Amino acid sequence: MTGLHGLTDLYSRVIVDKVNELKTEEEKESLLAKMKPEVRQNILNAPYHTPQFGQLSLKSVNDNQNIEINIDQLSNEFFNNSDYLLERQLRAAGILIVMAYELTKDGDIKTDLWNFFYHCRNAAAHGGSFNITNRKRFPAIWKNLDIKITDNGTNLFKDKDGNGLIQPGDPISLLTTYL
Repeated sequence: MTGLHGLTDLYSRVIVDKVNELKTEEEKESLLAKMKPEVRQNILNAPYHTPQFGQLSLKSVNDNQNIEINIDQLSNEFFNNSDYLLERQLRAAGILIVMAYELTKDGDIKTDLWNFFYHCRNAAAHGGSFNITNRKRFPAIWKNLDIKITDNGTNLFKDKDGNGLIQPGDPISLLTTYL
């Protein structure tokens, strides 16, 4: 959960700065009005924008020195390249599904949930689209989601236009269903 909070902070940091740079209250209100209510509320509640726990750095075995990361530069990168980075996040989420499946596939599990997991794994392993070749793996249901044979060729993950079945956080939720 801390990692998600950190990513949210990175994404929002640039937006908060942009809102604070606006000169008039009318400009701020105009920009805020275009945002989702939860995003708008987060920005209004952000009192300042400095790292609370010091600078971000990565450990290095080389000379026992840390590599300092410019958090504002990183935040701008997230903000300005979100489409590019989202594609990589979806690929990483797909890899998580594939690896989890490979580690657990030895059992002969025939549940609706396992079938759902199986089809998600296939989609992740075949370029991000459902590649339904095993028609015996149905029903495939998880919570309120149902994969059907007619989903063949559709996106596993929702894209910018909302086409697809699951969101980037769903693989973690799906995997915790088994715990």
